[in-house]
Amino acid sequence: MDRPNAPGASYAVQSSTNLATDPFSTTIESGIPSQEEGNRIVIELPGADAAFYRIIAE
Repeated sequence: MDRPNAPGASYAVQSSTNLATDPFSTTIESGIPSQEEGNRIVIELPGADAAFYRIIAE
């Protein structure tokens, strides 16, 4: 996942396999510091049929 960053911010990546019953209850990584050129993280996909991800400012 790639996204632009705000200077001095930190971010977290959250996931869910079912938005209706379990909306973004799993934090994959947090405390990701903003970097001038942007951040890139690699996420291993779960064994579920579907997964949803979001990036939030902390």
